[in-house]
Amino acid sequence: MPALGAYRETRAAGGDFAAALQAMSDGAAAGRDSTRQLQAKVGRAARLGPRSIGVLDAGATSCCLILQTLASSLQGRLTSMGRVEPADSGPGRSHRMKNEFANELHEIFERFGPISLRRMFGGHGVFHDGRMFGLVAGGRLYLKADAQSVAFFEARQLGPFEYLRRGKAARLSYYEAPPELFEDRDEAALWARRAWEAALRSGRSK
Repeated sequence: MPALGAYRETRAAGGDFAAALQAMSDGAAAGRDSTRQLQAKVGRAARLGPRSIGVLDAGATSCCLILQTLASSLQGRLTSMGRVEPADSGPGRSHRMKNEFANELHEIFERFGPISLRRMFGGHGVFHDGRMFGLVAGGRLYLKADAQSVAFFEARQLGPFEYLRRGKAARLSYYEAPPELFEDRDEAALWARRAWEAALRSGRSK
């Protein structure tokens, strides 16, 4: 499920509950939209047969609305309590997001597709269509990898993202992006697509 996969991915990357819930909401929206091309097989909609294609699944739509309401409500509550910054908090926001490095990713990945960024314990998660495929931490960009794609990173001697967890070194399945990605938009799209596909496979496996 896209929603559950997005939640687990965000939590694994160090995101707090609010960030994970928002990711889950975006994942649910992606899952809902994917039902538009499917033919209903169960429930009342199944009576429509092929005519159900092009119509959003009612259950997926309801779940999406519930999660969107929860995420929005939690964000509003935390903002009012001073626990998080509003979406537009002025020029001092997170030190201009590491000197606007994270913001530059919108242009870098323009040939891949639209992305969004969410703060995560001093870093930023990079999302596309509700699923996290990248991580900005310590001024560096890391991309999602799995058993099918990690060889591309290892061949370039690009290491994984590591952090301390309870005093011990731990690592996530995100590897440092190659330097040419920042200069070549086609290369950026290629590596982003690999990371995105790894993120999709990770969601399906759960």
